[in-house]
Amino acid sequence: MRKLSTGAVMAMAAITLMALMPAFAASTPAPANLTMVIMHSNKLAGVQGKPGPDGTMHDAFVPSDLVVQPGQKVNLTVINYDDGQHSLTFTELKMNLVAKGGTFTKDASGKETGFTPGVTHLSFTAPSKVGYYRWYCALPCDGPTHWAMSKGFDGNGQDGYMAGYLVVR
Repeated sequence: MRKLSTGAVMAMAAITLMALMPAFAASTPAPANLTMVIMHSNKLAGVQGKPGPDGTMHDAFVPSDLVVQPGQKVNLTVINYDDGQHSLTFTELKMNLVAKGGTFTKDASGKETGFTPGVTHLSFTAPSKVGYYRWYCALPCDGPTHWAMSKGFDGNGQDGYMAGYLVVR
């Protein structure tokens, strides 16, 4: 039996490692860079809320569902056209993300003359388990009726308005 030199063993190890690199790279998905917009009837910003079944406009996250891969890093930008804060509260994941509200600009008399949306950058890692993880806004909003926050068929908040899912697949 012939003995391999140290150099030959090192070369074989390097070739094996290079062959496995694509498998290692494929197991770690690239970060997901996603954007959600919080719609709110804001005439100064030129934004409408989302029409509800009651015929009035309501606060809503658009899109309300985020699709990611297991264990993927998620960089989420939330653009909020409401002057109030909103949250993405994931009860099952014990995670609460808060998006800051926008600000009105006023003239010397105090009259609102413009609006700058709140922009919040949030980062988290998606669960490693495939599934649907429900979120809802836990901060009071959508006045005066608060319909978008009312209990939907599957929990707090109306899906497609102030509730949705993190879809891990």
